[in-house]
Parts: sequence; structure tokens; C-alpha cells
Amino acid sequence: MTLPELEKELARGVLRSVYLLLGPEEFLRKRALQALRSAALKPDAFALNYSEFSAKSDSVHDVVADANTLPMMSEKRVVVLSDLGSLSDQQALSAYVQSSGLRTVLILIAEELDRRTSFYKLLRDQTCVVEVSKLKGPALMRWAEDCVRSRGYRISSASLTRLVDVAGSDLLTLANEIEKILIYCEERKVIEDSAIDLLVRGSREHSIFELTDAVGKRDRKKALKLLGDLLDLGESPILVVNMLARHFRQLLIAKELQSQGCSAGEIASAAQVPGFVLNDFLLQARSMDLAAAERMYLQLAEADRRFKSSGTNERVYLERLIYSL
Repeated sequence: MTLPELEKELARGVLRSVYLLLGPEEFLRKRALQALRSAALKPDAFALNYSEFSAKSDSVHDVVADANTLPMMSEKRVVVLSDLGSLSDQQALSAYVQSSGLRTVLILIAEELDRRTSFYKLLRDQTCVVEVSKLKGPALMRWAEDCVRSRGYRISSASLTRLVDVAGSDLLTLANEIEKILIYCEERKVIEDSAIDLLVRGSREHSIFELTDAVGKRDRKKALKLLGDLLDLGESPILVVNMLARHFRQLLIAKELQSQGCSAGEIASAAQVPGFVLNDFLLQARSMDLAAAERMYLQLAEADRRFKSSGTNERVYLERLIYSL
């Protein structure tokens, strides 16, 4: 099954007991995972009925025990096991797959598996396998164009080709770079080569979106490291401030709407949060102290003013700002 086929099946209300998300494209794996989580769980049931494990560090017996636990105040429970290629005890998981119940949706995730093994053949026959292959050529160009045009922006064929050539074919990196360009070009709604040349510097080990996530989670150590990496790679301090300010503005919008009892969909629309990160974003908004979020937003506004009007040491100022989390 392909990702579009999975999304169509979920839209019809079909939800299976075990899924295998298989393939090298991380962005599409995350999108498939988000689609399954949203289909299986309502937002208010997420905290009590969602678990994540890694075959690299967790016992498969813990995974099976969690999958056999009845959901709480929900029709379904969702259990995710990533890094399936590192699984050592395949027997216990195989036994569960062959006798899985109807109350839990088990989602297995692997970048690659040896398709010659009996374990893979069992998964192929007993689960719903969703293939997420790398997009290439025209398919990659169509995907990038859809990302741009669906947000109401215009881009020429030549600029689209330039964007994909510079950013690369990794969808997660490409999506991050497109998001950055859309914010930069928000006033004109037209993406030109100058914006691409200014903002896109190819695939990077860390993205600015990882930084906003680390700051939002108040992970000071990780945020400081990511900030240093980005600035060392030549990222504009003003752009970093603007992206952080946008993230905290989204958090404040989400907290306000959560207090009013709005749905996840209403919050996503108002805060303009992509669906594949919505659950994590909502959890972050719930845990974020309102006063702390407001204080950080005001500090970022002051940083933007200082960077544009004085000789402030931008790196030191940003590091102090993050250290104050």
C-alpha cells in the first residue's frame, strides 16, 4: 500500500490492527504515522492511550504488554515500535502479530528490512505494509510544487527546479526549507531565486525547526547546541529570532484556544501548524507555562529590535535568551 492509498482507506473508516511503515523517506513515514494516530485516537485520548518504543533500547516484551493493555476512555490504543530492523527477539513480536486484538493499533516502523527472511514474510502477510520510498524526478517536483501552491504562493518552473536542486531530495529537509522561504516571502506570496539563494544552503545536520522544537520543550542544552550549529553554518540571527517568535506565537494561540475547549483541527487552522507535527505541538502547548511563553515572546520581539538597530553581539544575546528558558 502507498501513503495515498492508506489515507484514502483511513478516510473510509478502515483501521487495521497492525501496520508496517517501511521505507527510507522519513517525512512520509511521519505523515503516515500522523494519519494513523489521528484516525485511531481523539486528541483528548492521546495522553492515556499512546506509547512509543524503540527496538534499539526497549524490550519487545514491554511492547507486547503495552499492546495488550486495554485502552482508557477510548475505543483504541496506539503503540509504536520504531527501529524495527534492530529487533533481536522477533519471536515474541511474531506471536503478537498473529493474534493481535481489535482494541490496539500497533505501528511498526523500519527504514529497511531483509525481505528474504521469514520474519519479513510474516509481516508482509499478516500486517498492512505501507511503502514510503524516496521521491525522484517529476514526482519530487510535483510534491514540492504542491507544498508551495497549497499555501497560496506562486513559483516559476525554473525557480522550483532551483529550489529542489539546492535543497536536495530529502523531503523533511525540503519541507523545512520551503517553510522557511514561505515565511520570508509572506508579503508578496511570490518565491523568487533571490530568496532561494539567500535562505537555502542545502541539507544541514540540524534545521531551525529542530531549534524551535527544543526551545518549545525547554530543552536548554539541545537548543544551545542547535543554535551554535545553525549560526556556524551561516544562518541569519534575525531569521532565527523570527522563527522562534513565530513558534511562540503559535504556542500562545494554541494555549488560548485550548482554554476555550477548541478542537485540535481548529487549533491547527488558527495557529497554522502542519498536521504531521500537530500532536507533539499540542502536547508542548499544554505543558508550556503561559507566563513563560509570553515572556519569551516579548524577549524575542526585543531581540529583533536590537538586532536591526544596534551593534548587539547577536550570538551572545541569543545564547543568553535560550539560557533563560
